[in-house]
Amino acid sequence: MDYRVVELGEFNLMGKIGRIPLIFHGPNHHTADVWKQLKQEDLLVLMEYSEVDPKGILIAHEQGVESCSFKFHEGDEILYGVGIIMQKEIPARFNKRFDTLHFEASKWVVFTRIENTKDKKQYPNYDTISEWLPTSEYKETGAPIITWVESYDFSKPDRKIEIWVSVAKR
Repeated sequence: MDYRVVELGEFNLMGKIGRIPLIFHGPNHHTADVWKQLKQEDLLVLMEYSEVDPKGILIAHEQGVESCSFKFHEGDEILYGVGIIMQKEIPARFNKRFDTLHFEASKWVVFTRIENTKDKKQYPNYDTISEWLPTSEYKETGAPIITWVESYDFSKPDRKIEIWVSVAKR
């Protein structure tokens, strides 16, 4: 799995945010409850305002990768958000339409993987990331993890996926 380190100033995720039960193995069907809150026209508006990398619709969730077995337990409710990153101020006309989640300025380790849709894997392998982090010069900050997917077209044979983990030097 490839990775890079990037620095981002503070930003907000603008979209829909909910709390869902954590499921460690297999797909979590509760994520659909958050996605269903976004209408097609909402997704088009969000895409229009997506100007900061990672661009496009992304997912933020509260499950840590290095210490998730200590911090969270199966069935615990975690934050789960779907939206875009905005470094500009959120337009006031969207205050009632969309939720926001604030992120502090941070370094992020970005793990990249090409997913073959025939593998039926939902995300890159967190085990690989959780093995890398303790051996690196970084530790998680506790901010929600961001997952960016190149395309939500599941008929596409290969698509790029990035997991953004907020980190600080040990």
